[in-house]
Amino acid sequence: MVSRIENNKTEPTDHTILLLCDALNISFEEYFSAAFGKKKQLKNPDNCFKSILSRQ
Repeated sequence: MVSRIENNKTEPTDHTILLLCDALNISFEEYFSAAFGKKKQLKNPDNCFKSILSRQ
């Protein structure tokens, strides 16, 4: 899966990003800051992925 993402053959779902962040021991905030830069701080980042976390 990681190879397919790196080679632009697929787009990761939010759940896949969550799993990758967990495996790499980084937070969503660290991932998004690295991927997109710090543009806007969320007021309540815990609610952003509530639906993802509830699926586990």
